[in-house]
Amino acid sequence: METSQGVGMQLVDEAGVVQWARGENWSIPADVWTRLRRELDRKDTCTLPFGKEHVVDAWLLTPPEGLTGHRTLLRLRARPAWMETCELTERQMEIAELVTGGATIREVAGHLGLSTHTVRTHVRNIYRVLGVGNRLELARSLSFLRA
Repeated sequence: METSQGVGMQLVDEAGVVQWARGENWSIPADVWTRLRRELDRKDTCTLPFGKEHVVDAWLLTPPEGLTGHRTLLRLRARPAWMETCELTERQMEIAELVTGGATIREVAGHLGLSTHTVRTHVRNIYRVLGVGNRLELARSLSFLRA
């Protein structure tokens, strides 16, 4: 894989210890690692904002037969242009991704450690900022922003 445009890659074990690295020297703060692990408990891949200029893509790798312990492949890359033009906060983008992925308000709240009231407020504000009225319109809006 490429290591251009500020990209770095790491292979990390279950404890968060880097086993292999390529590209820029970077480390995942404990709070971001916790969020990645929670997201990877739900699905095998995820992308989270990482600072103002980058995002982290993560893939959960299943060990070969006979071996134990999952590994996680992390890729640090420049934040996509659509995120720069989007008027949502990082938290709102995270919630929008979870909601369009099919998570319920209660699931999002539990996953992020927020109250359901806080998540509903974020979703209402996301709808207002993007000018949408439901999850389907939100998903279409996000796919348009990514294009």
